[in-house]
Amino acid sequence: MEQMSPMSERSCAARNLGLSPETVVNGEKVLPLGEYLLNVSKLLETLLTQSASSEQAEAFVRCGAANRLITLLFVRQIPLEVSQSIFPQLVSNILRYLYQQTRNDEIVESITQQLLSYCEQLIELCTAPTGNIDQATPASANCASLLIGVPVNQALPLLCAVMVFSSLLTNLSKMAFGVNPNLRNNVLKYWTNGKTGCKLMAACHHLQRLLAWEGAVLQAFNAVIKVSSATQTDDVEEVDMGASHVPFGTTAEHPCDSVGAESVPHKSNSCPIYLQRLAAAEDCWLRTKSGVTALTRCQRQLDELMAMLAKVCTSGVPRRRTHEPFTAAPDKNTVTLATHLLSAYKVAFGWQPKQDVVPAIYMPYLTGWITRLIGIMFDERRMPYHVLLYAFYHSGCHSAYFSIIRRCISLEMHQKQSIEMEQLLQTWLSLTERLVNADAFVHSRHRLPQHCVEAKHFPAQKYLSLCQQDALREVSSIFGLLVVSMKAGNASMSVCELTVSLYKEILKGLIPSTDAATKCAVSAEDRNKLIAELDEASINFLVDMGFDHDTVIEALFEYATVEEATDFLVANDRQQHASANDILIDELEDGESAEMSEERKDADGEEVEKGTEEETPPPLSEVTSLDVNAILETTCSEVVPACMQMIELGVELVFNTSELLLAIVNDVNAEWRCDVLVKQYLVNDILAMLRNLTTDPSNEAIVHTLSTRLHLSCLLWAAIANDYLSECAQSSLQCVLLSTLELTASTLQSSHALVKLIAPICLWLDLYEKMLTVKCNRAKLEKVVESLSWKYWDADERGGTFMWVNYRPASSHILTRAFMEGRAGAKLSIAGKHYAVSFITMCQRNVDSHVERPITVVARLKEDANIELFFKADDAVVEWNEVVRARMVPAVIALMGSSGLDSNAFHALLILAARITRSAEVASEMLRVIVFIKFC
Repeated sequence: MEQMSPMSERSCAARNLGLSPETVVNGEKVLPLGEYLLNVSKLLETLLTQSASSEQAEAFVRCGAANRLITLLFVRQIPLEVSQSIFPQLVSNILRYLYQQTRNDEIVESITQQLLSYCEQLIELCTAPTGNIDQATPASANCASLLIGVPVNQALPLLCAVMVFSSLLTNLSKMAFGVNPNLRNNVLKYWTNGKTGCKLMAACHHLQRLLAWEGAVLQAFNAVIKVSSATQTDDVEEVDMGASHVPFGTTAEHPCDSVGAESVPHKSNSCPIYLQRLAAAEDCWLRTKSGVTALTRCQRQLDELMAMLAKVCTSGVPRRRTHEPFTAAPDKNTVTLATHLLSAYKVAFGWQPKQDVVPAIYMPYLTGWITRLIGIMFDERRMPYHVLLYAFYHSGCHSAYFSIIRRCISLEMHQKQSIEMEQLLQTWLSLTERLVNADAFVHSRHRLPQHCVEAKHFPAQKYLSLCQQDALREVSSIFGLLVVSMKAGNASMSVCELTVSLYKEILKGLIPSTDAATKCAVSAEDRNKLIAELDEASINFLVDMGFDHDTVIEALFEYATVEEATDFLVANDRQQHASANDILIDELEDGESAEMSEERKDADGEEVEKGTEEETPPPLSEVTSLDVNAILETTCSEVVPACMQMIELGVELVFNTSELLLAIVNDVNAEWRCDVLVKQYLVNDILAMLRNLTTDPSNEAIVHTLSTRLHLSCLLWAAIANDYLSECAQSSLQCVLLSTLELTASTLQSSHALVKLIAPICLWLDLYEKMLTVKCNRAKLEKVVESLSWKYWDADERGGTFMWVNYRPASSHILTRAFMEGRAGAKLSIAGKHYAVSFITMCQRNVDSHVERPITVVARLKEDANIELFFKADDAVVEWNEVVRARMVPAVIALMGSSGLDSNAFHALLILAARITRSAEVASEMLRVIVFIKFC
């Protein structure tokens, strides 16, 4: 390792751990700790972790060597150099091994006392009056920075010390993830102990808020300075704090939490008053590379420590009894630790260092805390941890989080601080969308067991309803802000996308029919018909075996054969007995742990961080369901018109709006769906724009609006096919679009704006022919087919031979319904396994193993079925084929022969040509026209 830097101040020998500061090398006073510390720590790590026994480890701790190593982690003369070296990691490895071998609490206690002391000193420096500042000067009195008045020789060593010791505690807390449950219990008990762990956590949270605020100040400072392109010798860098985002329309020159290139920031002409003192103090340690590095890494390390503790709460202990449907209940210490963690977030959301905070700093500060919350509340699949959701609600963090929009978001604030507000809205909308995701919420792998105490006070479905209500209230105000911004021309596309996506997620959770599985679910009437078709002899056979009559019917309804139903009934009966035994044993274990935890209850309550004790949130049992009809009415009258304006901002908004409309299209009023959605938005508005385009083909605005509206209609085609085809038949929209395609071919050389319409028009016409064919074929199929029998190719579990296996009645009904509705496939659940069936490839795929098996279908015809009528072409299809031959074929050939097309337009023309030439008559007509053009 390179030699560490010279000492910056003299101190007594005791402060330098017995090493004389008078050492002189080559005429310079240096402190030769670098190689000394590294060599000793490497030697000790090798001796202890590879060859030492538990007795030797105990002797090492008992003689005070472990405490000496902990003391060596902080050397005031070279704090930054020590923290950036590998010495802290070596000491961390040694202490981790010692604690695993000895379980000696003195190790953790020593680290706690050191870290607590450094945190309290830093907090005192941040909250103390700022030194020699002239309060009469506005720039000094209104300075946003909390550390600008702290001397560098006090702030820098303490920041490095907190960084090192918090990293050490993070490493020790990782032992909770091992297979030893005792280590996990020790970690939990330490952090929930009111005398040590809770007090240290409160101090760390307080310091974390101060550093997060200081990071937001530096972010605001970097936003108003101009960085010179020439490299200078001053040790200054532009900082980008890790929790913040890059402003819109800019690129990040430095990665988050990293030290960038050294450059000199020059004050801008319009520096805000709250940053003027920081801009004037060019020699301030907050503008040096070393100062910013220490501040940034200390903040990041505290964030990692709290994130690690959240993972400890969500990691389960190894169980002696493993049954898949059963989830281990969290113990009392886990719930207490989770509550303490989320209480800190609640305090952070309402905390302000001064009475009058600056929005340009306060909003990035909140953005950082929301970003941290996203990182701990959900797993890599975006599934929530219910134990953290429990703490999120009962700690009051839920109400504090949802009040952010009311406190910080307004039209006036958007005009003044647009970038900061957009960043805050983006993170808030992202987290809220995850909170209201009903599918991830209900099917989360981290649900609380129904028998545990926490689940009784936290009904998951009630809390989901509460999140939906609060999110709906706040997102309605955001929509109002976006509508005004759209009229002013300064709306953010990213915020619009996230807002529409959040509203869509709320509707999907409120409307059961939006779930793909529910759409294909068997209705009550069809279910009764299928049950009536069950074999009465099979029912009596299973009832005689001792099973309940209703359970037998459910089993025969779910499984195709009596053998499969018997296996299911036997396995389900055993599972119920095993689960009941597990519940009884866990209740006894919880009772014992509850008695032990009662002794520490009073001590824990006294040490909770000040400011977290408020009124307990109301019980979730009082939450009432929302009126879905009223929400749908508001959506149709207010939200959908706003979305129709927003889709012109970008393609993603078109997709989000289509998903929102698909979520409600089957549940909204039929009159609104036909008269407003289909007739007004997708027919009359398109016809009006086409007429305007005929008189002014070079109007770019109309072309862009028409293109997005056609794109939206293509995404909605399958859901509104019947109504859309009826309106098209009355208004001849397909013929008008075909006329526009012909106009484009004739005016391509004079107007290039129409080229952008080729791709959406071709896609629309392609889907029109497809839906028209599907509608006609479905009508003929319903006339001649009585029922469909579905089978899949699979191996017999007993013989191992492959054979065609009949789907169970419920699955067969789901497949028939999906097939008759024109969908491309369906999702099934067979014997606890999930399958995706595709009608295009006629295969079923296991979602987990990805193994595919072919499927087949057999139709049973009606007694009076007329097969000749089935193969006879429908009149509407014949009429459309005549239009295709007479008008579409010449237009497509003319456009493909043009030279001014882009790749998207040419690709769309090829796809349309491939569809229309499936008809032999159209294909021969196209060849005839091509030959005629070539030889004439």
